Amino acid sequence: MAELGCGAGRMTHSFANRFLSVVAVDVSAEMQSRAKEYLRSSTNICWVLSDGEKLAEIGSESVDFVFSYLVLQHMPHKQLVLCSITEMMRILRPGGAFLFQFNGSHQPTMNWKGRVVSEILDVVSSIGLNRLSQRLAQLAGIDAGMVGRTWRGAALSADEVTQAVKSAHGCADGFSEVDTPLAWCYGRKQSLSDSQNDGRP
Repeated sequence: MAELGCGAGRMTHSFANRFLSVVAVDVSAEMQSRAKEYLRSSTNICWVLSDGEKLAEIGSESVDFVFSYLVLQHMPHKQLVLCSITEMMRILRPGGAFLFQFNGSHQPTMNWKGRVVSEILDVVSSIGLNRLSQRLAQLAGIDAGMVGRTWRGAALSADEVTQAVKSAHGCADGFSEVDTPLAWCYGRKQSLSDSQNDGRP
């Protein structure tokens, strides 16, 4: 299976106990370093540091299950979210299952304090004071490696997610908590017989 956004590895630990092989993906080298230390005794985890857009290190149709939680909701543009959904479908084997959480609400996903702190850090970083912004991030308890990556908030409707999944040969079987920041989508990638049955070439 593949976990997009493994963070410090809390959920990765559970997946490693249930799957023969886990591909743990994250954009933060710092968080992945913590996860590697935490899960150093687990030998069935492959660690992938991603650029946040593509999963080039993972082969097409190579996993049976894709999971993502608290990742897509931080992406600033719909196109990035849609690209991630397409990539999840790409790496899934036909018949494989997916479960991912996304932002289904157009309300801010951070409280005002979080937005102010993040904006300040981004401004400090954007004027070339990277070391200062990273130091301030550490003092605020934020991963310094994420400063300047304003990934906090493109929202998608269930219809948009359904279309993205379908365009990548997946089938969105259902949703929960639609129109909230913690919306979920689950389903499967279509097999060849499924595609033939719905008229696909």
